[in-house]
Amino acid sequence: MKTNPKGAARPPQEPFAVDYGFDDRLLPLAAVIELAGIKKTMIYRLMREGKFPQSCKPGGAATRWSEREVKTWREKVLAERV
Repeated sequence: MKTNPKGAARPPQEPFAVDYGFDDRLLPLAAVIELAGIKKTMIYRLMREGKFPQSCKPGGAATRWSEREVKTWREKVLAERV
């Protein structure tokens, strides 16, 4: 067991558990453009109309989209084609 600066014993720390499954990452605009196949202006227009997943602001000036939501939108668009 390790000791703290005052000499008292402290229990060992568990390592931080990380799940690398990435079942729902937060994607930047460039990745959304590539995944959706449409450009920035159309993405924001469809968001205003409620036809594209809304973005989120995880911190600072960053804007991100849920990968799962964008993929679901793409599947819906493909399913609606004739």
